[in-house]
Amino acid sequence: MRYDASVRYLISGVFLVSRGMAAGVIIYATAIVLAVCLEVPLWITILLIGVVTLIYDTIGGMKAVVYSDVVQMVILLFGIMACIFFAIEEVGSIAKIFAIFPDDRMRAISMASGFDGSSEAPFWGILLGGFFLYISYYGTDQSQVQRGLSSDTTEATKKSLFFNGIVRFPLTIMYMLMGIAVGAVYFQSADLQAAVPPDKLDYMIPQYILLHLPSGLRAILFAAILAAAMSSLDSALNSLSAATMRDFITRKRHYESQRELFLSKVVTVIWGLSITAFAFAVGAIQGTVVEVVNKIGSAFYGPIVATFLIGVISKRVNSRGIFAGIIAGVGLNLYLWLLQPQVYWMWWNLIGCAVTAVVAYGFSGFGAAPDKKTINEYTITDGTIFTAERNWMPYYIALGVYFVLM
Repeated sequence: MRYDASVRYLISGVFLVSRGMAAGVIIYATAIVLAVCLEVPLWITILLIGVVTLIYDTIGGMKAVVYSDVVQMVILLFGIMACIFFAIEEVGSIAKIFAIFPDDRMRAISMASGFDGSSEAPFWGILLGGFFLYISYYGTDQSQVQRGLSSDTTEATKKSLFFNGIVRFPLTIMYMLMGIAVGAVYFQSADLQAAVPPDKLDYMIPQYILLHLPSGLRAILFAAILAAAMSSLDSALNSLSAATMRDFITRKRHYESQRELFLSKVVTVIWGLSITAFAFAVGAIQGTVVEVVNKIGSAFYGPIVATFLIGVISKRVNSRGIFAGIIAGVGLNLYLWLLQPQVYWMWWNLIGCAVTAVVAYGFSGFGAAPDKKTINEYTITDGTIFTAERNWMPYYIALGVYFVLM
């Protein structure tokens, strides 16, 4: 192993805490939609979503996650396009939508630093912080990595990541267009404004569907929103169970297959109950659910990705150094979150990564270097884990050009 057992336990624990909290936010978001749709108290729908997800994830496992994600994605895309179409029809035209929308809301980003609280969307914070956020999310987060590991070959995994890199931006644009279109309806609709107070913007899309769309379409669109949330929730729950089993339960003890399967389902149930319980506290966290779930990830992603990058790049950093680096990186990010709210949260990804790396190298200088015979196979220069069956350089260049054009 590149690091010793203590680092493995720590980094796995950091992931479990971050992903467990994020899963609780997803339950809360999904419950909002269901509460509006059924017109029942939020606490009932939180329990309902938690139980339903727990049942089908426990019974179906990873196969259920993959197949349900495909179906849910189709429903989600249909729902987004339907909301955009009906919002444009209600307002009158695309030009009127942009005319109604306040000018200050159309300024998506600013060139502010993002360290003084003067901007909610600083360009450099989004670019640099977001870069490290997505590297960690798609490269080290078990909820995403497990999808790649379910592929038949390494090449198939790389193709899926390449395809994701291409379609991610158009999908994000669709989200934004839907938000602008529905927002324009909101600014000219008294009933929608009455149903969605300024501090409860998470309710806007569900209330728009309930109040402004044809009754026959409502069920499909509510299903689309639920699909988006459930797609993230089932994979998160599965990843929590897998990481717990692999790193804490079966690491030093071998179980028969039936016994291990039973234990994994027990762990899934425990995590399902835990994240459902956390969902009841999400409403007290400031920000929309999209912002909250990304804040949680940003507090932990930087140190996690630093651990993996240093592991494959450096032969000097030892386990004691990276252990101290993780503690320092996570600790500083939590300090920024709780006591320095003026620092834009996407910066936490870069800050956490940098602090982890600096502390790791500093502490490693006071100890012996790792045994090269042990770690060489895991490094990018001498290891065999980075070999490829085909030349992927044209794909990397294509992604680079695509990024610059965006």
